[in-house]
Amino acid sequence: MKMLLFVFFSSIFMAVADEKAVPQLMVKYWVKEYRVFDLVISKDESRFYFATDGGIHFYQDGKLRRVYSKSDGLLSETVTFLESTGDSILGSTFSLDGKSGLIRLSSSEELKVWQEKDGAPRNVVRALQLSQDLLLCETFKDGLYLFNLDRNSTMPILQEKFGGKYLVDVILQQNKIYLASKYDGAFEISGGGELVSSLINATTTEVFTQTLHIKEINEHTSKIQSNNVTCFASVENALWIGTQGGASYFKFSENDWKNYWDSLVNNFVSAICVDGDFIWFGTPGGFSVFNKAKDKWWAFRTDSGMSSIRALRGSDAKNDSAQYNNCIMKIKSSKNYIWLSTEQGAVQIDRKQFYSLL
Repeated sequence: MKMLLFVFFSSIFMAVADEKAVPQLMVKYWVKEYRVFDLVISKDESRFYFATDGGIHFYQDGKLRRVYSKSDGLLSETVTFLESTGDSILGSTFSLDGKSGLIRLSSSEELKVWQEKDGAPRNVVRALQLSQDLLLCETFKDGLYLFNLDRNSTMPILQEKFGGKYLVDVILQQNKIYLASKYDGAFEISGGGELVSSLINATTTEVFTQTLHIKEINEHTSKIQSNNVTCFASVENALWIGTQGGASYFKFSENDWKNYWDSLVNNFVSAICVDGDFIWFGTPGGFSVFNKAKDKWWAFRTDSGMSSIRALRGSDAKNDSAQYNNCIMKIKSSKNYIWLSTEQGAVQIDRKQFYSLL
C-alpha cells in the first residue's frame, strides 16, 4: 500500500556532486507524525496545507488551525495530492475499498467531496483544471477522465489506451498533455487545434469524438533514461522527466535529450522542482540540487541534517530502496522556502540561507 502511494537522450551527463550538510538552523519540520504526500503554501506564506495519511492539516501563522478528516466528509483520510487553483485547492483521497474521492477546499475553508460512489473517478493521482468546473483526471489504474464538478458527470478519455496503466503524474506543456506511467514510459497527447478547448467542448456530448494523437516516449522511441517514469516538472520549452533510472531533460524545439544519473543521491527520482536556476531532485535516499546555468551539482544524504526522516522498511519498497532514508515524495517552492514532502512529515528549508552555502 505504501509503495502504491509513493509511486503514487542524445547525450549522457555524468558529474560528481559535492556533498554538504544542511545546518539545522535553516530546517524546520512539520507534521512529523504523518506521511506527507503533497502540500500547498499560500503566496504570502501565512497558510500551509499538508496532504497526509491523516487528512489535510491546515496551519495559519505557524499554528495548527484545523485537520480535515472523516468528520468533514472524507471517506479516506489518505490525501495524496493537493494543488492550488487560485481561489480554491483541489485534491484527492486514495483508497482500495471504494472510499476515494475528489476534494475542493474553498477560500472560505469549506470542504466539498465528490465520492467514487457518486460517479467521481477513483484514486485520482493528479488533476488538471481545464475550466472552473472541469478537470482532466489522471487515475492510478483506471485511465483518464473528464470530470465536471458542477454536473457531477464523468467521461472517459482514450480508455482503450490508458485503462489498466499505472499512471502517476500528468502535466500540460506546449499545448500537449504528458502522462507518466510507472512501467510504460511517458505518453504525449496532442490534438488538432487547441487541445484544451477540444476537451472542454467535449463535455457537451456523451461520447468524446475528438481525434487525439498519442506519442509513446520510452526506451524504444526516444532516449529517455528509463521506462519507469515517476514525475514531471516543466520549464520554458522543455520538460524534466523523473524516472527510476535517473532524470531526463527534453528540449522540445531541438528534440534534444540529456540524461542525468551519476550525480544524483539515488537514481530513483521521486520528485522534481524547478526553482529558477536551481533544479531539485527528490529520491528515496535524500535530495540533489543542480544549478543548470553553472553546471554544478550538490548532494544531501541521510547525515546531512535530516536524520529525523525515517526510512522505508521491508516490503514497502522495491529495487532495494528499503535501505535508503529520507524518502521524498514531493518538492515545492514558495517565496522564501523550499518544501519537501516526506515519509515522516514535511521539511521546510530557508532558501536564502541554503543557497548561500552552495
